[in-house]
Amino acid sequence: MFPPFTFTDLRSTSHVADTLLFERAAVPSASRKDPERLFNGSFEAFGEAVGKEGLHLGQCAVRWLEALTISSDASYMKEQWAKEFLDTAMAVATMYEQSLLDRTHALLSDSSFKPDFQISLVDVEFTQCIFELFVNDLFYKTYERSTISATSSLTSSKGVIANEKFEKARHRVSRWKIVAGDIVLTCAGDELTRMKLSLRYRWACAVIAVCDSASNEVLFDFFNGLKEDMEAFSKHEEEIRIRLPNCPAIYEISAIAASREISKLQTIDYFRKMLQPSSSSDDEAIQELKRVLHPDPEAQGTLQVVQRFIGSSSLDFRLSLLHRLEELLYRSGSVVEALTTSLSQSLRMVGESLSTYDESDQISPRHREEIFLQTLKMVYSPLNTAYYRVKVSYLGH
Repeated sequence: MFPPFTFTDLRSTSHVADTLLFERAAVPSASRKDPERLFNGSFEAFGEAVGKEGLHLGQCAVRWLEALTISSDASYMKEQWAKEFLDTAMAVATMYEQSLLDRTHALLSDSSFKPDFQISLVDVEFTQCIFELFVNDLFYKTYERSTISATSSLTSSKGVIANEKFEKARHRVSRWKIVAGDIVLTCAGDELTRMKLSLRYRWACAVIAVCDSASNEVLFDFFNGLKEDMEAFSKHEEEIRIRLPNCPAIYEISAIAASREISKLQTIDYFRKMLQPSSSSDDEAIQELKRVLHPDPEAQGTLQVVQRFIGSSSLDFRLSLLHRLEELLYRSGSVVEALTTSLSQSLRMVGESLSTYDESDQISPRHREEIFLQTLKMVYSPLNTAYYRVKVSYLGH
């Protein structure tokens, strides 16, 4: 039985900060591949093996996930799957979790009781891949719960459902954190492969800490440790850069990515302090938002970090900040400034975003249309709100 859902349990002082934490959850991708375009071995050969070996459904599920993640033509680390395909893989992993756990427990048991048995790095990687799928699911469940908690128009029953989904995902990840830790952190093999697997495991644990609303000190320790270890390793070996295209919660593991996460934490702390009702007046919050939305080349310290981070953030996030500024301007009585800010700044942001797409990106015409429609919706919403607010203000006088 899950505890009753309450908004205060979420420990979120600002939805802007939560949007920043989970910004990748809302960012569409231009390079996802449809299932029929993925090459993961011969389906006919797979079907024959199922019949010949008499595999039950759980074993079939394990074999299919192995083909996707660790076979010679696996696509998990190479191609970004279509969302529907990723959802299917996640659903199969969830439905047959016990079979996956049995596979890993058998390996751990053999390594404990058979002196000559050593778990292969391929098997270790498979366990890590499944762990990452579950961590990614927790990431999205956390984002969903945060979004619902910040939307007052939604009923409490939706909040309860979102919280239950989060709790289930959290318990599942807790199981796999222990299992994956046992197998990943004790494996033997070449140094580079072990290092990469260890980094993937530790980064996944950092994402779990984010979803658990861990303190900034804990998160700084996670990412500073990852950054330092990768920088130290790259001094005498190759630079480490791991891409996980089907795990948006992580996506990339590198010293540069760790630095960005550290900058993100500084930015989150900056906005949480700025937007807490007790920390500043509306006028102060307006001035701070203007400072971060209008980059100053002479900015220093935390402001410089925040400005750089926002400049490279998603359009969704930058428009959410602009919308927050618009609300504060209306609340302070600056109706005209709110309207002009909404009009000019939103169009500028969308224009800059569209101009970054190059023909060499190989984006399909259909996807370009989707991007354009999405940006029009982003602009229309604040402009529509601004129009009615000005109309109400005019009629009121």
